[in-house]
Amino acid sequence: MDITILGIESSCDDTSAAVIRNTTLLSNVIASQAVHVKYGGVIPELASRAHQQNIIPVVDTALKEAGVTADKIDAIAFTRGPGLLGSLLVGTSFAKGLSMSLGKPLVEVNHLQGHILANFIKQYGQENRQPEFPYLCLLVSGGNSQIVKVNSPLEYEILGQTIDDAVGEAFDKCAKMMGLGYPGGPIVDRLAKEGDPLKYKFSKPQIPGFDYSFSGIKTSLLYFVRDQIAVDPDFKDGMIKGVFGQFPDGVVPGMMCFEMGLSSFGDNFAWLKRFLAGTMKTLLAGKVSAEVLAEAEDKILPSLAEAAAKLPFREDAPFASDWFNGRRSPAPNPSLRATVSGLGLATDAAEVYYAIVEATAFGVKAMVDTLVDNGVALESITAIGGIAVKSPFIVQFLADVLGMEIFVPNLTQACGLGAAINASVASGCWPGLLEAQEAMCVTEGVRYTPSSARDFSRRYERYRNM
Repeated sequence: MDITILGIESSCDDTSAAVIRNTTLLSNVIASQAVHVKYGGVIPELASRAHQQNIIPVVDTALKEAGVTADKIDAIAFTRGPGLLGSLLVGTSFAKGLSMSLGKPLVEVNHLQGHILANFIKQYGQENRQPEFPYLCLLVSGGNSQIVKVNSPLEYEILGQTIDDAVGEAFDKCAKMMGLGYPGGPIVDRLAKEGDPLKYKFSKPQIPGFDYSFSGIKTSLLYFVRDQIAVDPDFKDGMIKGVFGQFPDGVVPGMMCFEMGLSSFGDNFAWLKRFLAGTMKTLLAGKVSAEVLAEAEDKILPSLAEAAAKLPFREDAPFASDWFNGRRSPAPNPSLRATVSGLGLATDAAEVYYAIVEATAFGVKAMVDTLVDNGVALESITAIGGIAVKSPFIVQFLADVLGMEIFVPNLTQACGLGAAINASVASGCWPGLLEAQEAMCVTEGVRYTPSSARDFSRRYERYRNM
């Protein structure tokens, strides 16, 4: 017997709702709150008001995306804590009212337990791996940071935890000190990866056992900045370029990554998939199973790629502006709007797909051209990740646009490999990144050789002039 559960989360500044059937996720909708950005942190009262505005449309959208009507759910789960009191009250009150009106059982959830057991959720069209008990879980959520031994679904042992700030709080507070914006975590994380870890020295906390502390490094940074500004009022700008800034050469020799450009492919296709599937899901909601809807939705992009690969090259084909390149930058501009020109009554979805692939490939080429113009010798290109492995059409298109061979290794866990390479160097296993790469990277895969069948020069010039 299938069990379908509606989950509602409102512990902090995100209003979320998800529908799960047995252990398979049918939908997951999140509404974030931009109102806190100008204050540099979450304001509880503003968070509560935003939850009141968001919770009904979020739950309604989650049910519609899952293809489930409210009367068909078997139970309602909601976050009881921990979290901000006002935010929790909104979610709790809504869940109780919905439970009473539908006559459905109500399940209160500790959302930290939810994080721990989220490892067992399955998703359609993705590789699903679940850990075996007992397993070790690093829990990093808002104001909570813990190392937990999970013995069973309801039996946990906390081995270590922060004794003061959580890691996210420390990142946000340090970013606020430096005037880097909010949320500070992604900004500090990005700059730290580009910075020089040897330029300045900060004390490290000495905490016994497996507990840890972040308040010391935060205070150390506060006094350090204060003392330096007293000597040099312009020091803060120099420090951002030093501790959080880029290496002088801009890139690590031997390693070149176009994550921002390639991630844009995924962003673009997620948008196009939602755009094309929205009407289908609305019309078929409740008439076919969620599994059938999910299967049909997953076939949209592969079928478009197959059709786009057969399109002849045309100078007058539909032309797209650079849709999402840079969306993942620390301060993206959500007001930017894209365009697709050259549409006609005979234009079909495959031509629009082709235009988006072309525009995103041009964005990657623009980044490559900038590197080359600044003296970076680009010898080879390796494409890693889901898009590279699953979409031969896109990789071949990119090779044609760049005019360079692209190697795609037989690897999907690109982020995991990158973390392992950096960890192996940090722990002393290898003297440097180049040696670690050579020893740990996959050498088997597919090579895409550029074709001269299509001349993109005039369309690329048009792109650069936009």
